[in-house]
Amino acid sequence: MLPYIKMAGLIRLCVLNWKNNTFKSRLICISNYFRNLSATESSYEVTVKTLDDLCDGRSSVEEEIVIPKRIPRGPTDILKALAATVGKDFTGPHYKYHDDPYFIPASNVAKRSFALSKESGRKAARYFLEKYPDSFKNNPAEPNIKAFMPAEKVADDSEISEDVLRDYIYKVEVQNAITVYKKIKEKNVTLSHETEQFLLELLCFFNCEESSGDEFSEERWFKKLSGRETRKTWKDNGLAEQLFASMEKKDSRAYCALLKGRAKYFDVAKAYDLYKKMQEKQIPANTETYNSLLALVPFLREKSDSRWTLVLEFLENMKRESLLPNIGTFNAVLEVLSKFGLWHSAKPLALKVIAEMKQLNIEPSLGSYYYLLTIFCRNSGPTSSILIDIMQYIEDKDLEIRHPKDVFFFVTAMDVCHNHLLDKELAYRIHALLEKGDNYCLIGDSFRESIYYQHFFKLLCKTENIDVFLEFYNKCVPHIYTPEPSVMLDIIETVDLHGALNYIPQLWSDIIVFNHALLEQIVTLILSTIARGTEDLELQKQFAVIAWDIKKRIDSQHPRMRSQIQWTGQMLGDVMMVCLNAGDMDKAWEVMLKLDKEQDRIIGNAKSESLKRFCLASLEQRKFDQAIFCLKHAMEVGHTDLGNLMKEQLKHQNFTEIQKMQIQSLLNPETSENEQIAT
Repeated sequence: MLPYIKMAGLIRLCVLNWKNNTFKSRLICISNYFRNLSATESSYEVTVKTLDDLCDGRSSVEEEIVIPKRIPRGPTDILKALAATVGKDFTGPHYKYHDDPYFIPASNVAKRSFALSKESGRKAARYFLEKYPDSFKNNPAEPNIKAFMPAEKVADDSEISEDVLRDYIYKVEVQNAITVYKKIKEKNVTLSHETEQFLLELLCFFNCEESSGDEFSEERWFKKLSGRETRKTWKDNGLAEQLFASMEKKDSRAYCALLKGRAKYFDVAKAYDLYKKMQEKQIPANTETYNSLLALVPFLREKSDSRWTLVLEFLENMKRESLLPNIGTFNAVLEVLSKFGLWHSAKPLALKVIAEMKQLNIEPSLGSYYYLLTIFCRNSGPTSSILIDIMQYIEDKDLEIRHPKDVFFFVTAMDVCHNHLLDKELAYRIHALLEKGDNYCLIGDSFRESIYYQHFFKLLCKTENIDVFLEFYNKCVPHIYTPEPSVMLDIIETVDLHGALNYIPQLWSDIIVFNHALLEQIVTLILSTIARGTEDLELQKQFAVIAWDIKKRIDSQHPRMRSQIQWTGQMLGDVMMVCLNAGDMDKAWEVMLKLDKEQDRIIGNAKSESLKRFCLASLEQRKFDQAIFCLKHAMEVGHTDLGNLMKEQLKHQNFTEIQKMQIQSLLNPETSENEQIAT
């Protein structure tokens, strides 16, 4: 019976449906017929029978199975589908780090060094792979992955032909293509115009240098992206220009390739001269060529009016040549407008550009909105709410990168929320949009990610409830974001402002992990915050532990440290106050001795309130010698108001005659000297 069940299929009873106050059961019988275990093909027949059909003896009702059309799938589509079912894990580090507590970084320096160390290992492996390719000829892997094999190099005895050259061009191997081209020229082999055009485009795009590739992603992630490199790097009289000069038939494609190469690597003068030559010879350009020229407008003209005139000239020529603009064209125009400063026509012209895009059914990219924010939300200009309108338009859309400047949008939008609008609700909406789907890929790089969260945290410090803010803080720190020292200062000030001193121990623990524990501004602010004390005795003891930890860290600094913290009188006074608030008189006395013995190395003096508090605590515990020592120090540093306190205490405390004479000599040094002379 069991083999028959395996062969015939599995019979399942399905859900009971409620209808007309009666239960009816639907029996779905899935029968697999003609199933041969040794065969490679099987046929399946699905029949659906109801219980009524079985009882009445009616024939079974067969339903036709409609097979949908095949959907093309990539090799990683299943992994993407599985990844989409799992949200971001805020409790664990990025997967690129080792899953070991000791190797999980928390500080920005550790995150960078750990990730780049791993990348360095890959680069070392690649170095040996390319230096000793003969040692890696045995490759039993199936299928063979060419990216993991030594790079192919053209040898002296290698086969040289036009097909080989085309193969290297298609594989974007610039140096191999250059080597093969030179050997072909040495043999006086004639190349087709199409091959020469492909090679020219390759050389112009990469400026006759090998492409960097996308193998070392961490290096790019931690490398700060500059707005744009504006230094001329085009190779004059390089192979690209030589190839262009040797081409017998120089058509529009050849001129456009050379012009775009010169424009990309900022040979501005020659690129514009080549454009004027094309105009004289009536050689038409393509849209991408005009986009490259539009990007050079700020370098060709100085004044805003003349720049806009040149932009209009390029656009009129495009219209005359029947060229349709694309997203790159409009973003290039917006980029020019964003560099006009406070020119009165920049804003209305920018809105006209966006309207023209919509009229041509060209959807603005995030880069377009980035330029709008740059134009409308300047620090020195009036407040603009254009970001609210942008968010209402893109909030429900699926975002994708369509322009290189798209990665500048989110960090600029958060900057506008913080410094321009001071709107936390809008900031939350921007953050929700960033975390939606795969939008986090549009954050840019580690530097822009850090700036984004820096603006977000500083905005929440100013506008959010302290408990809500610290809940968000605990969610993002340290695996998503590690606050910079300036952000930690704002957080400590916010905690102090709201009186939420119970968060100070946690913040100090984070400061140690972030390697901020020896930064003078943070240490000074922490000490001044906890020195004010709290009624919670348990919390006060934790403050004392923090203060003493700070003292030990500063005292044990290595003399060769580049930036050392120098003790100030105020810092030591705050440490003493914290110890006194916790009832630790011995540590407070140790700080008092340090204040007196190291006056020449301590910057400034302790506050009078700290010395008064120590003096009163000493008197309460009847440690009169320590009180007199404190009085002596106070008089030496100029805190004479402590003398009035001791005069009052002379009436109430049981000082010995010697101690009274010491106090009198400190309070009235001139009288004491006269008495000694008379004696």
